[in-house]
Amino acid sequence: MNETTENSSLELEEVAELFRLVYPAFIVEIERAEATRGQLKEFHLAMAAEHAKNSVRILGWDSRRTLNAIFETYKDIYLLKGRIAADMWARETFGCTPEVAIHDPEGARALEEKIEAMQLLIQDKEAELLHLYREIHMLQEMYAIKNQPVVTVKGITPSDEGEPS
Repeated sequence: MNETTENSSLELEEVAELFRLVYPAFIVEIERAEATRGQLKEFHLAMAAEHAKNSVRILGWDSRRTLNAIFETYKDIYLLKGRIAADMWARETFGCTPEVAIHDPEGARALEEKIEAMQLLIQDKEAELLHLYREIHMLQEMYAIKNQPVVTVKGITPSDEGEPS
C-alpha cells in the first residue's frame, strides 16, 4: 500500500468516525422534522445534515467534503427507498444505529422549554443590565459636573453669583 492510499484510508476511517459522531444529532433532527412534516424532502434532509455537522467541529475541507458526500448518499437512499433503508445503509456501512439516537421526546420537549425560559431570563437580565449601565452613566456625569472646579472671575466670588450688583 502506498502512502497516498494509506492517507486516504486513514481519512475515510476518520470521516466514518465523524459520521458516527454526528449521526445521533442527525437522527434527532430528522425525527423532530418528521414529527411535524411527515416524510422529509431534500431541503429538510439537508438542513438536518447541516445541523448535525454544526454540532461538531470539522477541521479539514476534505473531511467536510467527504462527510457531505456521506450525507448526500443517505439523503438519496432516504428519498428513493425511505428512512428505514437509509438507516440500514448507515448501520451496515458505518456501524451507526438509530437506537443510539433514540431520545425521550418529553425530556427533549422539557429541555427545549428550559432553554427558551433561560433565553427569556437572559434577555430580561440584559435589559436590566442596560438600564443599570444608563443609570450609572447618568450618575457619573452628574458627579463629574458637581465636582468641576469653580472658576471665579476677578472680584466676583461664588456667593456673589446669584445677586445682582
